[in-house]
Order: sequence, then C-alpha cells, then structure tokens
Amino acid sequence: MLKKDGFRDVRFPVSISRGANLTANVALYTDDEIGAEFIYVPAGEFSMGGDPQAHSGFDAEQVFVDGFFISRFELESEPYLEFLNDRSFQTADQAWKRSPRESANGGQYWLREGDLLRIAPGWERFPAMGVSWEDADACCGWLARKGGRWAGARMPTGAEWEKAARGVDGRIFPWGNHFDWSFTKGGRSRAGRPRVEPPGAFPLDESPYGVRDMAGGMREWCSDWLQEGSQQRLARGGVWAGVELVFFRCATRSGYVPNAAGAHLGIRLVRPAPKR
Repeated sequence: MLKKDGFRDVRFPVSISRGANLTANVALYTDDEIGAEFIYVPAGEFSMGGDPQAHSGFDAEQVFVDGFFISRFELESEPYLEFLNDRSFQTADQAWKRSPRESANGGQYWLREGDLLRIAPGWERFPAMGVSWEDADACCGWLARKGGRWAGARMPTGAEWEKAARGVDGRIFPWGNHFDWSFTKGGRSRAGRPRVEPPGAFPLDESPYGVRDMAGGMREWCSDWLQEGSQQRLARGGVWAGVELVFFRCATRSGYVPNAAGAHLGIRLVRPAPKR
C-alpha cells in the first residue's frame, strides 16, 4: 500500500522474479480526482492471458496498461434509468428499445408510463442488466458528457478489465487460485433458484486493487472486439446464474454481437487517469 498525505492510498501489487529488481514511478491522485465510486489502477505491466483452462484464452504475455480509474461495482440501475429518461438525449421510443430486456428483440424488464420509464422501488441499487453493447456505448457517452463524477466514463478495454480483475501475477480468480461458490455470485452460490443480487453481496469477490464482483454477478461489456476481424464484442466475467466454472476465470473471454442483450449482460465503467 502506497500512502501520502492528501492523496488516496494506492494498492500497488507487484510480481518480482528471483534476482530481479523493480523500479516504479506511481502517480498519486486525490479522492476528488478518483471519485468515490472508482478504484485507481496504476500504470504498469501485468501478466495477461496464460490460463490454459480459460475459454477463448491465449498465451501469457506482458502487457503495459496506462493508469485508469475503474468503478468498484457494476453500474447500478438508477443512473441507467436517468440516462433513459433524458428526453434531450433520446425519444421515449428510443429509450424503450434501450431499456433492460431479455433479448435483442424485446422482453423489457422495466415499465413505461407515457414518456418515462420506471423500475420497481428497491431495485435502484441492483445492477443495470439486460443491456447490449450498443446500449452500454450510448450510456457511457451520455455519462461522459454529463460530467461530474462520471466525467470521461467509458467501457474498459479487455486489458484494463483483466488487469483490474487479477492484478499483475497471473492469478486465476480475483482472490487467488482456489474457487469456492461462497466467494462469488453464481448459480450455485446460494441454496434455491439463482437470482440477481445487489452489488457487493459477496465480499470475497475482490481483486488485488479492491474492485468487486469481477468473477461473478454480471458479465461486463468491454470496448474491444473479441478478436481482429470478429463481428462480436468482448465481454468479461461470470454470470449470476452461471454454473460453468470456466466463465468465472479472469482470463476467460466471451463474445456477443453488439445488439445482443440478456439478463447476464451489464456495464462497468472506467475513466482515464490524468497524466502526471
């Protein structure tokens, strides 16, 4: 942990091989610069890929990523509802098509009352779910222009997401290399039928930087294509109702066409860290 008066404490995990030296310059930021909802991930290299059991994985490589701020939790329903109900940005019909839904073709979860959408009381704190990559991209653009705590908001790149999830040492899951259903939100984490839960319901699903719910919960859209020439956008992470362990591994990569939507797809935000 790096500490300096007037700046937020920084988790700076390192991986040093035997006989090697490490020199690092770490920029520090205030709480106001980072934002209460965000975690700072400092610039530097990390071990990306390299998990032979990961779905759509690839060989390990050292990748440098600039510093960035990533939301501690997935985007909740309340700000997504505010985005949908901004009539200076989109019409009521456009908002309805972007509202959380079962599939690209419809099955909306929320309700429409005239020009406005609404959600059931108490669900404001649940993650925004059932959104496509196109919806997420539009929402990020709206949040970025709104400014304030969301200034510069966008989806993470695949490299940013993976570094935030696993740190620099190539671990399999955010917490380490051992899996336990009680650590994360998945289809066998609780008795009975799986259901969506508010962010942070599983405290042990925490990355080396302090980012939460990156193994389970919602599968999160990234800005990248799944691979060069692909028609699918990249999504990362496990699913609240999923039971296949491979999809809870940090190096696993999933792909969907940009207009795909469903109860398993959500949003996590990043913001670029100012250059020092």
